Amino acid sequence: MYQTGLLQRDPLELLVPSVRAFEAESSEPLHVHEDEGQLKWPRGHAMVCTPRGIFVVPPSWAVWIPAGQAHRGIYLQALREHNVHIHVSQCSPLPQRCCAVRVSAALAEALSSALVERRCDFESRARRDRALLERLRGELVDLGVAPVPLTFPANSRLRAVADELLMGRDSGRTLAQWAAALGVSSSTINRAFARDTGTTLGEWRKRARLLKALPRLAAGHHVTAVARELGYRPSSFIHMFRQTLGTTPGRYYRGEQGAAPA
Repeated sequence: MYQTGLLQRDPLELLVPSVRAFEAESSEPLHVHEDEGQLKWPRGHAMVCTPRGIFVVPPSWAVWIPAGQAHRGIYLQALREHNVHIHVSQCSPLPQRCCAVRVSAALAEALSSALVERRCDFESRARRDRALLERLRGELVDLGVAPVPLTFPANSRLRAVADELLMGRDSGRTLAQWAAALGVSSSTINRAFARDTGTTLGEWRKRARLLKALPRLAAGHHVTAVARELGYRPSSFIHMFRQTLGTTPGRYYRGEQGAAPA
């Protein structure tokens, strides 16, 4: 179902920072790091899929992923992503669930320094590791932000449909048209989606549309304009947003959470 992430490290290293470049509308395969927690910091708008749901992170946020949690990144724009893989033996003070965290200016500087010092001798890197771990233990705080509750289908053909919906390339296809494209009946595709994800294709699509709203909200677009772009009346959009994510659109990227999401 997913790949095991393999990371080359010196056995004595506590953590490994790295940078990866991604093209617009690209994605990673679903994978897991059994012995590593990962801080995943896309330097632009991206979606990070986790067992809890999908986080849509602006450039000032990162996602913390504990060891053993299957995940993947979906990149809405071309960007460079900073990562820190931390050996599981050092992760007990860090959050124990996948969560969004805020990247402060001090943490950003520490991560950048760690990448530069990767080229230094082992003793210098060890000092950097200890300093960065202290910074991470102090600043990796779960914002309490609810991810969009979407689970990916296990079936590869259904997963391709889900990817099309996430990337906004479904062109308004109806359930019957999706079923015809897969060579199955509408009831079959709904049953399969419900079995794999806990929701129908129609409900999955509705939540995927919400994902499209989040980058616009993060960029400061007015809630009314975002709602109308997605075909909602503003009051209906706010109601749907609160039901799904437990807070209002205006508060979501301020990390101000209200009631638990439905």
